[in-house]
Amino acid sequence: MSTTIAPASVPARPRWIKVLLWTQVLLAVAAVAVWAVAVKKVKPLFAAERDLRQQIVRDQHELAATRAELAQSRQKLSFAREAITFVTQGINRFHEGDYAGAVRNYDLALGRLGPDAFVLDLRGYALFKAHLYPDAVKTLKESLRLDPANQYAMLDLIKAQCAWNKMDEAAPMLSQLLEQRPDFRNDGELQRVCRPIMQAATRPR
Repeated sequence: MSTTIAPASVPARPRWIKVLLWTQVLLAVAAVAVWAVAVKKVKPLFAAERDLRQQIVRDQHELAATRAELAQSRQKLSFAREAITFVTQGINRFHEGDYAGAVRNYDLALGRLGPDAFVLDLRGYALFKAHLYPDAVKTLKESLRLDPANQYAMLDLIKAQCAWNKMDEAAPMLSQLLEQRPDFRNDGELQRVCRPIMQAATRPR
C-alpha cells in the first residue's frame, strides 16, 4: 500500500508586501514622469545657456574689434598731427627758398598720411621750383588723379610741363584751364614759362 505525500503548502504573502511592491512600482513610474517633465523644462535652460555663451563670445569679439579700431583711430590722429607739423615746416622752408628741404618735409607728411592730393600738389610745386621737372610732372599728375577738380594742381602741372618743354602736352590743358579760370592769365610765372603757347591759349574762340 503506497503512501502519497501531499506537497507543502506555500504560505500566502502578507498583504503589506503586495502594498509595498505596488507602492515601489508607482513611485518608479512617478519618478520617470517627473524626470520627463524635468527634462522638458531644463532643455530650454540648456539652450538659453548655450545661446548666452555664444552671445558672450560674440560680444567679446566685438569689444576686441572696437578696441582695435580705437587704437587705429588714435594712431591715425597722431599721424595726422605729425603730418600737419611736417606740412607747416615744408611750407616755411619753401618760402625760405629751401625747396629740397620742403620736399623732404612733404615726404614725411605723406609717410604719415598716405597719398594726399593737397600735399602732393605742394610737393610737385616745390619740385618745379627746384627745376626737377620730370619728378614735378609725375607728382602733380598723381595729385590730379586723386583730385581731378583741383585747378591749382592743374595750373602747377602746366607750368612744370612748359618748363620741361612739353608744350604739346601743356597746350590743351592750358586752354581748358583758362576757360574755367580766366584770372589765371594774370599769373606772371605761367606767362613766363608757357610764353610760346600762352597767346594761342588766350586767343578768343
